[in-house]
Amino acid sequence: MEELLGKRQKKLQEKEENLEARERMISAKREQMEHVQADLEEKCDSLVTRNDDLMSQVLSLQSQIAKMKAKKKMDEHLKEDQLPLKTLTNSLMHWLTRLQLQANSLSPLDKTMKETTLAMSLDILPSLVNHMTLNHVTPSGVDTPELLTLLEFVHLSTSTLAEEEHHTTVITSLRRLGEKIEKFVPNENVQVDVLCSLISLHTITQVYKLANILERLTAVLKSSKVQQLFMLYRGMDAMFSLLKNEKQPVVLTSKVLDILIDLMPEPVFVERCTSRNYYSTVLSCLRRPSLHVTNLEKISILLQRTSKYRSVCHLLQSLNGVQTIKSSLIQNSSNHFVQLNLKSTLNNIDNHIINTTARTCRSE
Repeated sequence: MEELLGKRQKKLQEKEENLEARERMISAKREQMEHVQADLEEKCDSLVTRNDDLMSQVLSLQSQIAKMKAKKKMDEHLKEDQLPLKTLTNSLMHWLTRLQLQANSLSPLDKTMKETTLAMSLDILPSLVNHMTLNHVTPSGVDTPELLTLLEFVHLSTSTLAEEEHHTTVITSLRRLGEKIEKFVPNENVQVDVLCSLISLHTITQVYKLANILERLTAVLKSSKVQQLFMLYRGMDAMFSLLKNEKQPVVLTSKVLDILIDLMPEPVFVERCTSRNYYSTVLSCLRRPSLHVTNLEKISILLQRTSKYRSVCHLLQSLNGVQTIKSSLIQNSSNHFVQLNLKSTLNNIDNHIINTTARTCRSE
């Protein structure tokens, strides 16, 4: 009996040992499965990340392809719109020939010449901008004679176009042109430098860039050669255009007036500025209620110094300048400097009237 119990007990122990061994095996397999699952999850995350990277690369490539297609389409469009170089050159030379017929470079363009220039500008200027862009025209990449030919036409075109309102296409062409031309300044060639500066004044709208250009002009206009080129290329028209803009920032108006004051002693300045356009612009500035005191003082200097000339006094009278000056005297009674200059201006006009009357009486 005891022997039988011993055998059963031994079998039970063996079964327990087998069960424990099985449990250990199951536990080991469970741990192994957990490791496998962790590895799979890690690989899955890696695949997801890689997939995201691939998608990002695909999108980037698609964007680059789209940009390349757009650029290609634009280049094709520009080439289609561009006039043949021979036609463009002939048109430019035709303009230069017509310009030579303008006997006095200081006199304003007559109506016929202005209309011809405007029509030619609208026809050629966009193609000219495309030509400069497609052929990568740069200061170092163009012979000076060729560059001057281009710039002289561009200058006449932009100064004429600046007086009119235009379609968005023309405005865009002018903006692109301004971005191209500003790269030529400053330039060792004085003629190129002056032309590009004046073109920039007609095509650039950013205040800080305009201020820099005007400041440079103030510095270089101390040279008599630059003064001659400035007058030859109707630099005063660009100054008038800036002064006429009532919304112009104070700093730009101030810099324009600085240039006018610096040029006053020059005979060619007096000749060019003895015009209704000039004095109607100056008097218009004087009438502005928001005129900054610094600019008011500078205008009073301009009027006082130029009123010494008989032709100027006559213009001021015909433009109702006397009444404008008297009104300004009343409005600025506390500014001694302005009072002194404006009273001197009125005195010069009165002397002109007295002298004119005396000459008339003697002739009778």
